[in-house]
Amino acid sequence: MEEEALGWSLLFSDRVIFLHPFPLDLPESCRPLLDRKVLQVLTPSRTAEEIREKDRRLREFRAFVTQNPDFSFLETLKQSVPAEPLETRDEILEQLRGGSPVSGRNEGFPREDAGGILLCLIHDWISQQWEIDRSLDRFASQEKALAEIMEAGFEFSGDWTAPGTAFVAPADPELVCPPALEAWRKLKEQLAPAAPFRLTTQQWVWKDQYHLDPEDAPSPALSLPGWVFASVEAFLGASASWTAAGLLQPIRRMFWELASGSSSGTVEDLQGALKTLALPEAGRYVLTFPPFPGPASGGLEPLLLLRQTF
Repeated sequence: MEEEALGWSLLFSDRVIFLHPFPLDLPESCRPLLDRKVLQVLTPSRTAEEIREKDRRLREFRAFVTQNPDFSFLETLKQSVPAEPLETRDEILEQLRGGSPVSGRNEGFPREDAGGILLCLIHDWISQQWEIDRSLDRFASQEKALAEIMEAGFEFSGDWTAPGTAFVAPADPELVCPPALEAWRKLKEQLAPAAPFRLTTQQWVWKDQYHLDPEDAPSPALSLPGWVFASVEAFLGASASWTAAGLLQPIRRMFWELASGSSSGTVEDLQGALKTLALPEAGRYVLTFPPFPGPASGGLEPLLLLRQTF
């Protein structure tokens, strides 16, 4: 659901920043957002040798996965917690490949790079899943066309052929990886210390910050509709129309006030404002705000969670 998370972020804000330890390859569909400077990618300065080394290690990992079809990337991520303070990136990669931690130390790859390579692996995995989802969407369109041709002889569930509904809708998994989260936090301190809000699609990240389950937390929760835009261009066109009609500015103001805890308004007020955009009925996504906004948050930067309701 990273695609939807990006869309909602752009609806509620005029700019979204991605942080990554190395230059980040994004889908071609993101190019209009980069060109309009509403999407920005920040990375530390990297030498050509560092980038080549990162690419080499990713190739090694991909080759290992290809040769081991039963390999569970997600389960291994959960186990990739450094065993001791001096564990190196080589050791974590060796564990990811299913082996034992190497006995020798490689001084060329300090421990602080371990989380970065894990972030790269996660991004690589998400990109592959994104391509799979696109293939499933194309398959859904073909199935819908076939259903329309043969509907006289077959019965199809309305859910299968509803506009904008994928034929297969797998649940988005949790990418549990504390070393990657720690690496991302260091990137934020280095590259975007003044960014006012953060958004995650990972419930474990939200729990890690607030030590609360989002299902039970005393947090305002905004119900959002499914993402209806088939392309970035379609969203940008709608966004331009909303801006021209003066609809986006009050929505963004209400959102930022709620997220910062400085609003006397309610989530219901924001829900009502969203209805002016003529989107489908709410219910597919829930945007959870910080549980203790404002001064009561104990100095923590606001972290919002976007999750699916089904």
